[in-house]
Amino acid sequence: MNSVVTNASICVEHENIIYRLSSITHIENEDGTFKYIFKPNFSVIDIVDPKCFAGIPGLNLDLRKEVYVRENVLPVFISERVPQENREDYWEMLESVGMDYMNPLEYLMRVKTRYSGDKLIVLPHEEKKTVDIDDSSTDNIPTIIKRILDELAKGNDVFYSGEIIDDENRQTTFSLLRKMYQKSSLYKNTVLKHGRDKAKLEKKYLGRKPIEVDEKRFREFEELVKSGRATYRDVSEFLDISIDKYYRYRKQLRKKENECE
Repeated sequence: MNSVVTNASICVEHENIIYRLSSITHIENEDGTFKYIFKPNFSVIDIVDPKCFAGIPGLNLDLRKEVYVRENVLPVFISERVPQENREDYWEMLESVGMDYMNPLEYLMRVKTRYSGDKLIVLPHEEKKTVDIDDSSTDNIPTIIKRILDELAKGNDVFYSGEIIDDENRQTTFSLLRKMYQKSSLYKNTVLKHGRDKAKLEKKYLGRKPIEVDEKRFREFEELVKSGRATYRDVSEFLDISIDKYYRYRKQLRKKENECE
């Protein structure tokens, strides 16, 4: 029997860190039967701030099961976020994300609007891996710490300076490094504010210089977004720009294209 298999990750973003909380797989068979398979990443769930994550709707994570399966039943997580076919604007919503049939996970990876009931988002799936962070890097310590935090929040293991950080020590290491990073960021922001205030008094502060965006790379990433292989958040992360900057720049390009027509 032929089947269509779609893989994704349920994530949450907090303090500029994306946590990959669970994989989710949708299997749709040609006879109309289907199933959803959730595989929670408890080593990541355990390090998320409870203020931004209260669980995955429809799953009892207290059971800490390796796998949760919903067969021929639409999971609560999906039904809350995906439009049903009886909606008047159903086909318009599909068309807005470049789809002509409903694949729930594909839809959630493409849609720009967020569900208002929680902070969970759906991103393309990434397999767990071990990331070797070069301890001879010229990056400053806060930058290295942020890279380690990002990888641990994705569920990856990290090899750094001869030590391995994995599921066994992820929680304690992440907690320590996050506190160090927060203090470093607070100090950096305090120093920057002091410098700006001083420059303003001396009438030398001209404001923050706009971030330059590589138009060619931006367009390449936009094609990935349109095809569903990346999200606008991936683009902003790759290009090191804010979400607001992403939308402003995309609007500028579209205006530019319209003027040339």
